[in-house]
Formats: sequence, C-alpha cells, structure tokens
Amino acid sequence: VEARNFQKCLVRMFEARGAQPVFFEQHLGGGAAGGVPSRHTMAIECVPLPLRDAAAAPGYFKQAILASDEEWAQHKKLYETGGCVRGTVPPGFAYFDVSFGLASGYAHVIEDQAGWDADFGRHTLEGLLEMDEAGIPLRRRAKLPFDEMQRRVIDFGKAFAPFDWTQQL
Repeated sequence: VEARNFQKCLVRMFEARGAQPVFFEQHLGGGAAGGVPSRHTMAIECVPLPLRDAAAAPGYFKQAILASDEEWAQHKKLYETGGCVRGTVPPGFAYFDVSFGLASGYAHVIEDQAGWDADFGRHTLEGLLEMDEAGIPLRRRAKLPFDEMQRRVIDFGKAFAPFDWTQQL
C-alpha cells in the first residue's frame, strides 16, 4: 500500500512537469534460489519520460518482453496488468513488471532466473531513448562525482516535498 501511495505521488509530480513515469518492478527468488546469487530480491524503479517517449514505451516494452527469456515456457510470455501486478502473477514466482503511470502495464513470469538480465527494464528504456551508453554495463560506466549525486538527491527531495503523502501523517 505504501509503495502504491508513493507511485501516485510520483505520477502527480511528474505530470506537473510534463512527463510520465514508467515504473518497473522486478522480483527474483530469495537467497540462492534458481542459481541466482543472493542479491536484492525485489526492486521498484521509477523513470520519468518525456510524453513523446512515454507514448512509445508500452509498445517497446511489449516487444522486449515477448523477445525475452525462454522460447518455450510454462507461463504466458506477457500478462496485461492494468497498472498493478497483484493478482496477475502467482505468489512465489519471479517476475518483471512494467507500469505506465498507474493505469496500464505488462508483467512477465521469469522462468530462468540465472539467465535473466537483472537490468532488463533499464536496458529496454535505454534502447527506447537511444542513449549513448546503451548496452554498456552499469559497473563500467563513468560515475558521477559524489557532490553531483548529492545535489541531485537534494533537488529531487525539494521537488517531491509538495507531493509527499507522508507529510500528511
């Protein structure tokens, strides 16, 4: 419930700036299940897109999901979620979910966790945006100086403050 409240606030904030957020959520089996080394098991990321790119994102993600993972699988390749993955993917299964705002999205059950690209969502967005660093692993990219990262975090906090639902508690 709290994560969904933050998503609603982020949608309002980015819409006020003329952008639409894309949320991607990835849940991998805990611990070393499926041969995946112990790492974060669940993460939700939010990326604001200009409206032009946001309009193309659903089709781009649909194609990327259909081309991903196993050719022959026990589960459907693509589930339409209506913006929320709950009730779509069976409990306990690894999945990737992408939502476009709060009203639409796609989910994919990850059958082969060891072969799954942990940065699938980020790589798909980089392809959509035709970024120069697309395809270069994050660990090999140039790092921003700490002062720049700190400034960005402070600026984001200031921009988010008027939309932050926790201030009303």
